[in-house]
Amino acid sequence: MTSPDGLTWTSQTPAATNQWWEVTWGGPAGQEKFVAVGASGAGNRVMTSPDGVNWTAQASASDKSWLSVAWGDPPGALPGQFVAVSSNRPGNLVMTSPDGVNWTSQTPASDNIWRAVAWGGPSGQEKFVAVSQLGNGPRVMTSQGASTLSCSNISGATTSTYTLAPADYAAYVKVEVVAANGISPDGTASSPTSAEVAGQAPSNVSAPTLSGTAQVGQALTVDGGTWTGYPTPTLSLQWSLCGAGCGSCQDIAGATSSTYTPAPADQDRTLRVEVRATNPVGSASASSAPTAVVGVTPILSPVVLTPGLTPVPSNAFSARSSRVRGAVITTVLRVPGAGRSAQVGRVRGTRGAACSTSRTSRAAGTVTLICRIAARALPQVCGRTVRVSLRTTFTPVGGAPRSKESVTSVRKRCLTPRVAG
Repeated sequence: MTSPDGLTWTSQTPAATNQWWEVTWGGPAGQEKFVAVGASGAGNRVMTSPDGVNWTAQASASDKSWLSVAWGDPPGALPGQFVAVSSNRPGNLVMTSPDGVNWTSQTPASDNIWRAVAWGGPSGQEKFVAVSQLGNGPRVMTSQGASTLSCSNISGATTSTYTLAPADYAAYVKVEVVAANGISPDGTASSPTSAEVAGQAPSNVSAPTLSGTAQVGQALTVDGGTWTGYPTPTLSLQWSLCGAGCGSCQDIAGATSSTYTPAPADQDRTLRVEVRATNPVGSASASSAPTAVVGVTPILSPVVLTPGLTPVPSNAFSARSSRVRGAVITTVLRVPGAGRSAQVGRVRGTRGAACSTSRTSRAAGTVTLICRIAARALPQVCGRTVRVSLRTTFTPVGGAPRSKESVTSVRKRCLTPRVAG
């Protein structure tokens, strides 16, 4: 339960109905959270929450009775840790985590029934202190945190200044000075270790852009723009449908990929994309400029023959197996003469055509049909596939149409964010 003042309380839903024994607040700067530990549950005896309301189950290091948890942030080269203690002896009665999510079993000072752990002490001498209910020998144990971090030299960093790089995020930095005067041995001294290197929240350098023609059935593609920040931000997309003046925008359900094909319902509206960049430090958003008003794909003009050309009304055509790349289906036809070749793809469970395309030919030869699957017809989860029923038709000049049916599979690609260099 949560309360803004300690007087008025509101019940909240936990991640699991375990026996939750204790909760604490802590974590690295910018990643603080509530962490609760419990004495029951199968592999999920930890839960975390950024606000005390929405909880997520986490995997504990083992299914022991975890009775207490605390966050400590040792100064210098010792990284902050969550520490939890257990009463289920013998064995690893302590577990630690740098973030409340990933836990590692640790060996206690003795196999006692550890009931509580806390962090505190004079400045510069802070430590974890745990107490036990029962056990042999001392029933108190102390720890200053995780082991001192091992250090490695930074290649080429031998001058009096050093500019932190993205790879230094969450690390600690110190410098060693060597003094030499020709008499062995040389003298060495090291500076104190720096504080943990903070990251940088995402920031947009250049806005996302859209390419393609704003017409029903014509695919649009987004470039996510350029972003700074470290760790490198992860990008997510959301297409929106707006009024003709780019007002009253509404998100298009499931339209989160790098391409979107306007549907008939999008006619006379505009489209834009919001790109959100996220890393452990924070997040930021930027929107593309709106497209032109979505129009209707022009109706193809009827086939006009060169004077003196005699129509060949044969409709016997052949089609090679369709090739799929991303959301694009390519089919090559062999047609006997002048006419119109068309293809329509449909996905079960979706309204209207998933894709449609057509071409005209003036003579016998090959015709390439490119059918782009609309985003609304693709699976919502990347990596999933859908079966597309294709109807391919050839209508010769002066003859009757003839159609062939086929089925192919289309897989929704997983978005690969553009990496800012």
